[in-house]
Amino acid sequence: MSQKIDGKDPDSVDYAIKQLIRQFGPLFGHVFRTITADNGSEFAGLTNSLKDQATHVYYTHPYAAWERPTNERHNEMIRRFIPKGRPIENNSRTFIRQTLLTFENHLSFLIRWFPVFPGSFILISEEAQILI
Repeated sequence: MSQKIDGKDPDSVDYAIKQLIRQFGPLFGHVFRTITADNGSEFAGLTNSLKDQATHVYYTHPYAAWERPTNERHNEMIRRFIPKGRPIENNSRTFIRQTLLTFENHLSFLIRWFPVFPGSFILISEEAQILI
Protein backbone atom coordinates (compact mmCIF):
# COMPACT_ATOMS: atom_id res chain seq x y z
CA MET A 1 0.00 0.00 0.00
CA SER A 2 1.32 3.38 -0.93
CA GLN A 3 0.06 6.81 -0.10
CA LYS A 4 1.21 10.31 -0.96
CA ILE A 5 1.35 12.57 2.09
CA ASP A 6 1.32 16.34 2.31
CA GLY A 7 4.82 16.82 3.71
CA LYS A 8 7.90 15.23 5.25
CA ASP A 9 7.02 16.05 8.83
CA PRO A 10 5.63 14.11 11.82
CA ASP A 11 2.18 15.71 11.53
CA SER A 12 1.76 14.55 7.93
CA VAL A 13 2.80 11.00 8.81
CA ASP A 14 0.50 11.01 11.85
CA TYR A 15 -2.42 12.21 9.71
CA ALA A 16 -1.77 9.46 7.12
CA ILE A 17 -1.60 6.81 9.86
CA LYS A 18 -4.89 8.03 11.39
CA GLN A 19 -6.55 7.86 7.96
CA LEU A 20 -5.40 4.26 7.57
CA ILE A 21 -6.61 3.36 11.06
CA ARG A 22 -10.05 4.79 10.21
CA GLN A 23 -10.06 3.02 6.84
CA PHE A 24 -9.16 -0.43 8.21
CA GLY A 25 -10.86 -0.10 11.61
CA PRO A 26 -10.34 -3.09 13.89
CA LEU A 27 -8.47 -4.95 11.13
CA PHE A 28 -5.62 -2.42 11.12
CA GLY A 29 -3.40 -4.46 13.48
CA HIS A 30 -3.95 -7.61 11.41
CA VAL A 31 -3.24 -5.92 8.07
CA PHE A 32 -0.32 -3.83 9.31
CA ARG A 33 1.50 -6.23 11.63
CA THR A 34 4.75 -4.29 11.34
CA ILE A 35 5.83 -0.93 10.00
CA THR A 36 9.50 -0.39 9.28
CA ALA A 37 10.71 3.20 9.04
CA ASP A 38 14.05 4.88 8.74
CA ASN A 39 15.23 7.35 11.35
CA GLY A 40 13.98 10.43 9.50
CA SER A 41 12.45 13.15 11.64
CA GLU A 42 9.09 12.64 9.89
CA PHE A 43 8.77 9.30 11.72
CA ALA A 44 9.49 10.74 15.18
CA GLY A 45 5.88 10.30 16.34
CA LEU A 46 5.18 6.98 14.61
CA THR A 47 5.32 4.84 17.75
CA ASN A 48 3.04 7.27 19.57
CA SER A 49 0.58 7.32 16.64
CA LEU A 50 0.28 3.53 16.88
CA LYS A 51 0.25 3.13 20.67
CA ASP A 52 -3.33 1.78 20.71
CA GLN A 53 -2.69 -0.68 17.85
CA ALA A 54 -1.22 -4.18 17.76
CA THR A 55 1.27 -3.00 15.11
CA HIS A 56 4.98 -3.20 15.89
CA VAL A 57 7.22 -0.35 14.73
CA TYR A 58 10.82 -1.00 13.76
CA TYR A 59 13.43 1.60 12.90
CA THR A 60 16.32 0.83 10.57
CA HIS A 61 19.89 1.94 10.95
CA PRO A 62 21.10 4.91 8.88
CA TYR A 63 22.27 3.97 5.37
CA ALA A 64 21.06 0.39 5.83
CA ALA A 65 18.68 -0.09 2.89
CA TRP A 66 19.03 -3.88 3.22
CA GLU A 67 17.01 -3.67 6.47
CA ARG A 68 13.93 -2.70 4.45
CA PRO A 69 14.19 -4.57 1.15
CA THR A 70 10.46 -4.55 0.38
CA ASN A 71 10.40 -0.77 0.63
CA GLU A 72 13.44 -0.50 -1.65
CA ARG A 73 11.80 -2.81 -4.21
CA HIS A 74 8.58 -0.78 -4.15
CA ASN A 75 10.55 2.45 -4.57
CA GLU A 76 12.30 0.89 -7.57
CA MET A 77 8.95 -0.02 -9.13
CA ILE A 78 7.50 3.44 -8.47
CA ARG A 79 10.57 5.05 -10.04
CA ARG A 80 9.71 3.23 -13.28
CA PHE A 81 6.78 5.64 -13.53
CA ILE A 82 8.40 8.63 -11.83
CA PRO A 83 12.11 8.65 -12.70
CA LYS A 84 14.74 9.66 -10.15
CA GLY A 85 15.53 13.35 -10.48
CA ARG A 86 11.87 14.15 -11.17
CA PRO A 87 10.40 15.12 -7.79
CA ILE A 88 7.32 13.15 -6.82
CA GLU A 89 5.70 16.31 -5.43
CA ASN A 90 5.58 17.74 -8.98
CA ASN A 91 2.93 15.14 -9.85
CA SER A 92 -0.77 15.50 -9.15
CA ARG A 93 -2.51 13.27 -6.62
CA THR A 94 -4.49 11.79 -9.54
CA PHE A 95 -1.30 10.80 -11.36
CA ILE A 96 0.18 9.34 -8.16
CA ARG A 97 -3.04 7.42 -7.48
CA GLN A 98 -3.09 6.00 -11.03
CA THR A 99 0.59 5.07 -10.78
CA LEU A 100 0.04 3.31 -7.47
CA LEU A 101 -3.02 1.46 -8.78
CA THR A 102 -0.96 0.23 -11.73
CA PHE A 103 1.76 -0.83 -9.30
CA GLU A 104 -0.69 -2.60 -6.97
CA ASN A 105 -2.39 -4.35 -9.91
CA HIS A 106 1.04 -5.60 -10.97
CA LEU A 107 1.60 -7.02 -7.47
CA SER A 108 -1.86 -8.65 -7.50
CA PHE A 109 -0.98 -10.30 -10.81
CA LEU A 110 2.26 -11.64 -9.34
CA ILE A 111 0.47 -13.02 -6.30
CA ARG A 112 -2.15 -14.79 -8.45
CA TRP A 113 0.22 -16.24 -11.01
CA PHE A 114 3.44 -16.83 -9.10
CA PRO A 115 2.47 -18.23 -5.67
CA VAL A 116 5.25 -20.80 -6.06
CA PHE A 117 7.63 -18.36 -4.34
CA PRO A 118 6.39 -18.70 -0.76
CA GLY A 119 8.69 -16.01 0.66
CA SER A 120 7.47 -13.45 -1.84
CA PHE A 121 3.85 -14.44 -1.38
CA ILE A 122 4.03 -14.07 2.40
CA LEU A 123 5.93 -10.80 2.15
CA ILE A 124 3.43 -9.24 -0.22
CA SER A 125 0.20 -10.67 1.17
CA GLU A 126 0.82 -10.43 4.91
CA GLU A 127 2.77 -7.20 5.22
CA ALA A 128 1.37 -3.89 4.13
CA GLN A 129 3.73 -0.97 3.98
CA ILE A 130 3.46 2.76 3.87
CA LEU A 131 5.80 4.23 1.32
CA ILE A 132 6.72 7.82 1.72
